[in-house]
Amino acid sequence: DNLAPLTTKKHWKAKPGEPDGREVAAFAYVLALSAQHEKTLAKSAEAVDVRGFREPWALNNYAASLVAVRFENRADLERAMAMLDEVIAKCPDSRSAHYNRAMARFWTDRNPATKMLNRKRCLDDLSLVVATPPLTAHLCLDAARLYAAGRSEGDAGRAVHFAAEAIRGGKTPSTVLKHPHLKQLFASLPTDIMGTLKNTPQGEKTSDPDARWVSPFTE
Repeated sequence: DNLAPLTTKKHWKAKPGEPDGREVAAFAYVLALSAQHEKTLAKSAEAVDVRGFREPWALNNYAASLVAVRFENRADLERAMAMLDEVIAKCPDSRSAHYNRAMARFWTDRNPATKMLNRKRCLDDLSLVVATPPLTAHLCLDAARLYAAGRSEGDAGRAVHFAAEAIRGGKTPSTVLKHPHLKQLFASLPTDIMGTLKNTPQGEKTSDPDARWVSPFTE
């Protein structure tokens, strides 16, 4: 992402005594890499809320952890979107910030009864994210979920495209085809389209970085 990294790993040196906000935020990033989202959220909150560290990469990662853990809490989603608005105001091309804001907007604007979007603003963010590589399997599955909740035929077509790309990227067909956010769309598709999707060859799983998180380190 284009959010400015802090320093090189080689020159990263903790100060004696209590860690500062920068170090706590960096530790939160390390926790995020192993999907320890509750711990990531706690450390991100400590860095930003307690120690006042508000560099764009730290705000992005804090917001990402809020969306990952508190996606059912509207107040937390609103807080995440406010932080991401701040990041995007400073770094308008940040792919990670647009990705996280797309997910926050998805949960905020999705009608739980119809499973469709009341507003499609998440797709505005998503279109910026998928316009540039890498398109990981995780990102493609998220893209399929968001487009499936759109209301147009074009959204449905894009959802099918990204569902297939998720499988080609290493997601198992059952993970994609049985995903609760995609079942409603798939049930409405013609048999030939579903047949093609079911026969999509699964690619090898990769360890591509998760585009939601911004590293505080350069190599």
